[in-house]
Amino acid sequence: RAQASNAQASAASEGLDALREQLRSAEDLRLALGQCSSRLQELRDTFEAGRLARLEVAEVATRAVEAKVRAVREEFSSEASQLGSLKSAFDGRWSAATGELKALMEDERREREAR
Repeated sequence: RAQASNAQASAASEGLDALREQLRSAEDLRLALGQCSSRLQELRDTFEAGRLARLEVAEVATRAVEAKVRAVREEFSSEASQLGSLKSAFDGRWSAATGELKALMEDERREREAR
């Protein structure tokens, strides 16, 4: 009986040692998992910071392009206005010049008729 009891105690002790070893392994895995979780969160934070930085750069670039486009539009508008003024001035001078030429031609025609 004592031997059987010792064998049972020994088997139980071995089983308990195996369970303790499994428990230590599980604890090591839990610690490793915690470290992995922390590292994963750091990576997420890094990626998010990078994403936000890229968004900011894109927004700054967009504002710069919009400002340049606005300036070009204003310049084109100003030049279009100046071209309109130039066209009006040219039309006025053209009309005056053609009127003078017509008058000269009419005078010349009358002089020829008079001779």
